[in-house]
Amino acid sequence: MMKKPRNRNLPTLGTQALNQITNDPDLTFIGPSWNTDGTKIVVTIQDSSGENTVSIWEMNVDGSELVQILGDDDYWLSNARLSPKDDERIVFVSNSRVEVPSQNEIHLVDRDLSSRTNISALVDEPVRGNSAPQWSSDANHILFLSQFQLHNYQVFSYDIEREEITQLTSEEAMHHNAIFSPVMRP
Repeated sequence: MMKKPRNRNLPTLGTQALNQITNDPDLTFIGPSWNTDGTKIVVTIQDSSGENTVSIWEMNVDGSELVQILGDDDYWLSNARLSPKDDERIVFVSNSRVEVPSQNEIHLVDRDLSSRTNISALVDEPVRGNSAPQWSSDANHILFLSQFQLHNYQVFSYDIEREEITQLTSEEAMHHNAIFSPVMRP
């Protein structure tokens, strides 16, 4: 029997104190991110009470009004990030629970679910997995990592308007946590 992890609930830091906003022993809250006006938190929730689902939810900053945004019984969804422009698009990581072996893919979806793009499918070379999607501050590009070999992660940028991928690194290395500057420069 697998031991349940500790500290799986979500605290937030206010101006004066750390506030515990969730408290459910069957739910693990992973990778929270704020919406643009700071009134909501988008978070991945793993529910270990039944089918061990992993889906994307939104809640108020006090933990109330928990609403599922994205979920699929055949996929684990994680690393959700709302568009910094208007919160109307979501980039996230998806991993199949059905296909074995499977690899992480980066998806971009409109909040109303009218459009969905597998960004990582545009990478030419075969990859072992994709991770860490990050928006540019103007919401026109998304950075992400693609793993080609065991210790070889490369950084890519996706241009949303042109629907094009650009590889930004090429040396064999373990690039991690790529982010855009908060001020976009020409």
